[in-house]
Amino acid sequence: MVATFELTGLGFDDALRKFLSAFRLPGEAQKIERIMDAFSSQYYANNPRSFRAADTAFKLAYSVREQVRRLSLRQRH
Repeated sequence: MVATFELTGLGFDDALRKFLSAFRLPGEAQKIERIMDAFSSQYYANNPRSFRAADTAFKLAYSVREQVRRLSLRQRH
């Protein structure tokens, strides 16, 4: 599924937004981690000069997603 996303030339934030807007993430942390890992690998494959390694893209993607989740929880209260 992730391989169908064309992320070439997109900034990291735009690519992540495009990716996450295509579906609803599950609530289970382990599944979210696997999805973020797949996104990061695809982003790095499409934009190999953006990061030194796909792992760096993963850490950033997971961190951004976690921050968005926290902000969302604050807005509910």
